Amino acid sequence: MDAQFRSDGRNVIGGLSMGALSAVTLTTRHPELYRGVAAFSGCLDTVSASARLVIRNSVRWMGGNPENMWGTDADPAWRAHDPLTNAPALRGKAVYVSAGSGIPGPESLTDPLMPQAVTFGAVLEYLVHGCTESFQRRLQDLGVPATVVFHPLGTHSWPYWQEDLHESWPIPEAALTE
Repeated sequence: MDAQFRSDGRNVIGGLSMGALSAVTLTTRHPELYRGVAAFSGCLDTVSASARLVIRNSVRWMGGNPENMWGTDADPAWRAHDPLTNAPALRGKAVYVSAGSGIPGPESLTDPLMPQAVTFGAVLEYLVHGCTESFQRRLQDLGVPATVVFHPLGTHSWPYWQEDLHESWPIPEAALTE
């Protein structure tokens, strides 16, 4: 990738929603590749019953089969891809994690998917908020520094993620330039 895109090997990754889970999972599974990670509205837990319920229902809601991801709940692949379990690998990385409350704010009025954003998106963000609290506690228990932001408003939708990207940028930018 460095040769193809003429980059210098300094990488930061980020994602939103299920992409947030993917970004943190990639960082914990391949810590040598990334200096930092940003995760917006992601359930960064794949092993608790409530997190699996959120993940499985999100995949089903989008028409997918959750068994195609990491198998049944008994499959060790769920733990192998779990950011909570693998959080020690984030030590020394720039970490930014955020979640909204699930309460719609003024940004919801500008969302082209507004009815969906204030119904399903509100419930999903409320659940993600709980996952983010668990992830924050895990990082604190490990002594892994992170910037964790809980927004008082925000549903699981684009206007909030766009705002979050701008707010978070100094953290990944610093990791890329140090």
